[in-house]
Formats: sequence, structure tokens, C-alpha cells
Amino acid sequence: MRKIVFLLCIFLISTISNSQTYYYKSVAAIDIKTKVKGRPMRADMYISFNEQGCWESDNKGYDINGHFFQYAGRKNGIIIYQYITSIDPFFGKQSLIETWSFSSDYKRLNIKNEIIPNNIHVFERANPEDIDVPDELY
Repeated sequence: MRKIVFLLCIFLISTISNSQTYYYKSVAAIDIKTKVKGRPMRADMYISFNEQGCWESDNKGYDINGHFFQYAGRKNGIIIYQYITSIDPFFGKQSLIETWSFSSDYKRLNIKNEIIPNNIHVFERANPEDIDVPDELY
């Protein structure tokens, strides 16, 4: 039992130490049907990366929700990661839940949720210490 706990600790430490973490600021939500840009609908977040994929994390790289986005490849310079459920108990197959598409320099992120597919959430890599200034004053 101690060996299993020790190996698990080594695995977690090596995964975290081999990862990079960046802060992403939510900048807009785009309605896919009308192409209208709206206010951000999701919170800013930290994202950590390793060779296998990425996950939402705290500022130190620790997973905060248990969703792992597996690297799915590149297409037209866009880097794609996907969150796929384990076997669906109702249909007996895996289901794609969300796709994260990054620009080739990882400075821009588009999130498309397959359960609520009408919006794309847009994020930009930012410095978390920057002061949040509103776009407009009322």
C-alpha cells in the first residue's frame, strides 16, 4: 500500500513539475449563428499543459475540477484539445463534451461546449496581476 501511495505521489509531482501554467482572461462570447460578439460568460482561469494535454488549474498548476483535455492534434495552425467523458452509462460510448482550440502561439483560446453548442467563449493569455479596467464607463 505504501508503495502505491509513493508511486502516486511521484507521478503527481512529475506531472506538475513537467507542466507549464498560464493565465487566460475571458474576453467575449460569440453567438455561432449570428456571429454577434457579446460579453464574456465564463470566468478567467489558469490552464496548465503537459505533453499529453491540459487542464484547468490553480496558479500553481494543481487540477481544480478533474477535467483533462487530451491533445487531439493541429489543423490549419490551430492546436486542439478535447475533453471526452468516460463511457456514457446510457449509450455505452464516449462523448465529446468540450473542445479547446488554441492559436499556434497559445495566446488565444476558443472554447466550444458540445452540450450547449451555440456559443464560442474567447480567452486571451494575460498577466493575472494586470488591473481589470472596464471597456466602458457608465
